[in-house]
Amino acid sequence: MVVLMNENNSSSENAIPGLERVVEGCRLMVKMTTQNEYRDAEVLLVRNDPPRFYVHYIDCNRRLDEWVPAENLNLESLRMPQKGKKGGVTQSVESTSASGSPEREMSKKSAAMRKRKAATMDEDSQDGISQNGAPSIRGSMSMVGHSEDALTRIRNIEMIELGRHRIQPWYFAPYPQQLVHLPCIYICEFCLKYVKSQTCLKTHMKKCYLKHPPGNEIYRNEQLSFFEIDGRKNKTYAQNLCLLAKLFLDHKTLYYDTDPFLFYVLAFLDDRGFHIVGFLSK
Repeated sequence: MVVLMNENNSSSENAIPGLERVVEGCRLMVKMTTQNEYRDAEVLLVRNDPPRFYVHYIDCNRRLDEWVPAENLNLESLRMPQKGKKGGVTQSVESTSASGSPEREMSKKSAAMRKRKAATMDEDSQDGISQNGAPSIRGSMSMVGHSEDALTRIRNIEMIELGRHRIQPWYFAPYPQQLVHLPCIYICEFCLKYVKSQTCLKTHMKKCYLKHPPGNEIYRNEQLSFFEIDGRKNKTYAQNLCLLAKLFLDHKTLYYDTDPFLFYVLAFLDDRGFHIVGFLSK
């Protein structure tokens, strides 16, 4: 006899009891994916199908924030967020009702506000890439000082490819929304233009005339050189450089107007050109 099982029933049987109580803002002990240990963490974002949770480990650098599966959560240590306070606090699961609690209502309201804000950002980002690849003033580069905003606390880029290197970013950077959902963003190592695929990058490289940062070489020592870039004369390059830097600087503030700034880019020379190593600005 063949027994047909309903997929919904099967998934409900495999569901972890109490998992539905994990909401944004609560705290609990979470097993880190890179280490075999549990740490106190705050849930910043919840995704379903399958259930995933973006968590920040308390007293740890935000570059360690990550997506974890439900199996990594210790639900016995779950603490719900209290009214009027950020993050999880000492209120235990047993002290709250299963549904209709003020904390859950607050979570729903805050989630709705985040969705409305995200929708607004999506609309703005439709015009966020001009023909030369630079964000417009209505796009992501018009961001000024949103380091504590809920959306900017979540790393939105999984991977970038810069030259011969693939790098996992540490922090949020306001790249256009149509790119952040891709598994990898490809960046030209000479002009820093960002594209969505290797095919687009190869096409761009055939037309890119730069083989070094677009500025004056002011210092050279063997294969290392410093280039001075004027943010007023090379606005697109300066904007792309700031976006790239934001992936690895948590508290960097981005300004659309790069005119007042000078950028000093350190580059390494080989037979293919000058490759960016780092930079500073003033």
